[in-house]
Amino acid sequence: MHLFDIPSIGKITLNGLISSVQDVCIDGTNNHLEWTHENGLLEVNCNRLTSDDMAPTVLRVSLAEELRIIPEQAVMWDGEKPLAVRSNCFDTGYGFSDEGCYTSLNQTVIRQTIYFISKVDREITFNLQGEIQDQKETFVITLNGEEQLFIGERLLQNEIGPFSIKANELNIFSVALAEPSYKEKDIHMALDVIEINSRS
Repeated sequence: MHLFDIPSIGKITLNGLISSVQDVCIDGTNNHLEWTHENGLLEVNCNRLTSDDMAPTVLRVSLAEELRIIPEQAVMWDGEKPLAVRSNCFDTGYGFSDEGCYTSLNQTVIRQTIYFISKVDREITFNLQGEIQDQKETFVITLNGEEQLFIGERLLQNEIGPFSIKANELNIFSVALAEPSYKEKDIHMALDVIEINSRS
């Protein structure tokens, strides 16, 4: 992180950092700074910094794992009451398909994804609300790499799951075609709500 001035409030914050933090220091020195990291919020105490440290200064944040950031669309869930995630919080995956020539490219929707974080460990299920154009199409539901297959006509009628999730970890839930006839085929699904439910 680049720091161009000493913060007037005595600290800097970085929100949305999931990765575990090991250390924060001024890059190239042994000047280690005090910090806290809870629920994705990293706060670094800058009270020990002096004007001599500013050149500007690069703060080095050492991580215990690869960098993981909470996406902007991520929602927090208490793990108790059902949570209805509406389409304005979806991360839509787009593609382009042609109709036999490059001048006829059309934008397609190839997946719908939500990101959420639960405050507690839970066994959960999902319910989808919306419309599917081809009821016979096979869809793949993915949560953190675990997959389940559904025929379109059952996808909006059946409970999806169960899945197990851990507290304070980013969960990624996606809907896509299981075996599209071509890579960027439109899923032809208009989802309105993805509802998360606790089984505990």
